[in-house]
Amino acid sequence: MARIDRDGVAFERPALGSLHPALTARLLRRAVGMLLGSPADLEAVHLERMLASLQKRRDRVSLPHGLTAVTDSRRVGVYRGGGPRPRRVPAVELAVPGSVQAGGWTMTAKLAPAAAFSGTAGPLESFLDADAITGRLRVRARRPGDRLRPLGLGGQKKVQDILVDAKVPAEDRDDVPVVCDGAGVVWVAGHCIDERAAVGRATRRVVHLRATREG
Repeated sequence: MARIDRDGVAFERPALGSLHPALTARLLRRAVGMLLGSPADLEAVHLERMLASLQKRRDRVSLPHGLTAVTDSRRVGVYRGGGPRPRRVPAVELAVPGSVQAGGWTMTAKLAPAAAFSGTAGPLESFLDADAITGRLRVRARRPGDRLRPLGLGGQKKVQDILVDAKVPAEDRDDVPVVCDGAGVVWVAGHCIDERAAVGRATRRVVHLRATREG
């Protein structure tokens, strides 16, 4: 259940939260023990605070010997020092067809005939009209002033507002991949596409984008 490295032990929050509290407590004690060699200095009050963190959206608990327990929207972890910093998707070019690493994501683009578009897409994939794309595609984090016309909304909306309305925690918003072409944002991964790049009756070719999170 855990991702383990020299700086910390992290559990997927849904999996950890589904366990009986007694088993959750044992796993957290074991995580501390792996980092310190022994959980002997972990007091009951520390364990109670870590368990209470599972009832909060995000939290930080200071532990003995400079360890920190961090709870966020995805993970519960015990780390040396202050814990991991929020990630930001770097700006990289995405060839069509092609695949790139962008921070903790892999973004893949495939070119296909319009018949490949079934009308449905998963939350981390999209289909765009290949001939509506201007210039080259790039993957990056949001930037101030980013906006698009979400398909079906009938007007412009800031990327910032889209993420706020979707209740994406502030610390995670820079880790949401934004795909742009020469004219602006075409897809906010996991949220919406721009109507100018949407597949329509005149579409001849589609670009199939898929985002995969790495851990």
